Amino acid sequence: MQEIKYRIIFRKLYSEDSKILGQYLIQEFKFSKEKIAHLINFAPSVLCDSPNKNRIKIVAKDLRAMGAGITIHNLVRFEKSSVFVDIQQLKMMSKVLSMSLRAGVDTALVYAEVQPSNAKDRLVSLIGRQTQIEEGFRDSDSVYVIDDNKIVFLGFSSDKSSCLKIIPKFVQLIEKTVENKAAIKTGVSIFPEDGYSFQELFHKIEKKLHPFAKDGHGALVAAKQTQAISHGAHQEFAGDYVYGTCFNNARGETFQKLLKMESDFLCYGLKQLSSSDQKKFFLRFPYNSSLSDFLSEKLEKPTENKLTYDPEYKFKAFFSEMQFEKKLLEIKKNQAMILTALNQRVTLSTIPSVALQVYRLALDPAADSDDIQKMVQLDQALTLKLLKIVNSAFYGLSQKIDSVKEAVVVLGTDEIINMALGLSLSKAFTASNLKGLIDPKQLWKHSVGTAFVGKYLCRKMEIPLGVDIFTACILHDFGKLFLIENCSDLYRKILEISKEKNLPVYDIEEEHLGFNHGRVGGIIAKKWNLPDSLVQAISFHHHPSSSEIHSRLAAITGTANALFHMAFDLDNNDNTNGLLKDHLEGLNSIPKKLDSRSIAEIVEEVRGMLCDNDSVFEIIS
Repeated sequence: MQEIKYRIIFRKLYSEDSKILGQYLIQEFKFSKEKIAHLINFAPSVLCDSPNKNRIKIVAKDLRAMGAGITIHNLVRFEKSSVFVDIQQLKMMSKVLSMSLRAGVDTALVYAEVQPSNAKDRLVSLIGRQTQIEEGFRDSDSVYVIDDNKIVFLGFSSDKSSCLKIIPKFVQLIEKTVENKAAIKTGVSIFPEDGYSFQELFHKIEKKLHPFAKDGHGALVAAKQTQAISHGAHQEFAGDYVYGTCFNNARGETFQKLLKMESDFLCYGLKQLSSSDQKKFFLRFPYNSSLSDFLSEKLEKPTENKLTYDPEYKFKAFFSEMQFEKKLLEIKKNQAMILTALNQRVTLSTIPSVALQVYRLALDPAADSDDIQKMVQLDQALTLKLLKIVNSAFYGLSQKIDSVKEAVVVLGTDEIINMALGLSLSKAFTASNLKGLIDPKQLWKHSVGTAFVGKYLCRKMEIPLGVDIFTACILHDFGKLFLIENCSDLYRKILEISKEKNLPVYDIEEEHLGFNHGRVGGIIAKKWNLPDSLVQAISFHHHPSSSEIHSRLAAITGTANALFHMAFDLDNNDNTNGLLKDHLEGLNSIPKKLDSRSIAEIVEEVRGMLCDNDSVFEIIS
């Protein structure tokens, strides 16, 4: 969700008499005389912000009447962020990211916050001074001043190793601009590695802002950040980098080979990680893994190094054997291809027209049952599908429902709108060219079945997510369609490896792409402007803990997906069904807990429930 406000920037005083303006600023904004003098002498700078557009218009009219040169700007603040950004600047920065996608290169976003070293001092505003900072960089790089003390650098075709040089230079130029009186914090994120939108990139940065310090010789040093970045920039053995890469980046076959190492060796490496990285590692284990429990208990005990060899040397050997550096280059290449396709192709990036109408109706608080009936009945196929589900054994209604209007009365407006949205999106499934890699009818059957399981879980576990869960489950595998249509050779290889090694498809995707089909589906959902809850549930249904706000919805979606596989894929095992400790962790807050016994019972119940509703799957178009 975005928050809008408006800003007045004071540019210049055209009148020779500043007294009238000064009195106005004291009366209207409680400015001190020192602040007024600083505003006039060191313009341009921010004069005021307000969420009230009418107030801004009135103040602007008053200021201009007093001879003040001003400009008005529309600002936006993303959810979970404290930074307001000029909408026009945001559009320009978005163009840079689009260029990066088309060129298949990374872009570094470096963010800096500037404060006076002495609280009593006033710094020169950064507004209007980006040109002198920008001149210190390449023509392809750009600088955007966010407000008086916040500034963004976009380094086109720049990765983390490039930031080792960019950040110190950026800080030096800022200090020169504000006359060396500043305490500066910096943060960096890399597009697309750290996110696909400015909202994600800014959020990553704000969580890890670091102060810039000076060493004894006056040279600028990034106290923590440069050290963290440099782990990925050096080829020689650097402990934190190697341990972090082995445990955080291992996926698919590499992850399985890591788990086959002796437990003392694994514990030695895990102890080199932060507690948060240890937790992320264990969340990737199957839900009933005894190895993760054993390793967790072993880590809590006092250190007993029983290793008869140098563990650092062995980790270095494992790092080289697994060719992590080569795989990271392969991942970057594959990501560039996929992200470019997502930016350019429209095959799956255009929401079906009926679904768009349903979604707009869902956003309209004044919509009633008549509106829903009229809209749904415009599509006869959608009407038949919806009534088929409503009259299925799943709902167990005592009387047959013959119209959409009756369905709304019995099940409620939100339930029918959400069901209609999910079903109307089925056209994207049936219209896709899956090139023989996946049967579209089976994929749609799995999606509908998962939606039923999701609804069933919400009812059984008393989780109030019944409305969103249907559409989230319908769309959870949507990213597979895009990957098959646009990267068929690569995806054929992924499916072959998954089958040969008996490993989950999403795990092999992450090994070769750096992300799974959920993230691709989430990007498409974002393009469709679907609610953030659905975007995150689709994106993170295999790793719910990665969703910071909607982790429970993502966990239910992923659990429903896994339970469907457990109920109907007779050759599945704990490696391939995809139910992880991460999913159970995401459901920890619910009153009824899931464990191995209750999961086995639910699988049997799900199998029976879906068999009773087998006729519903005939709604496939």
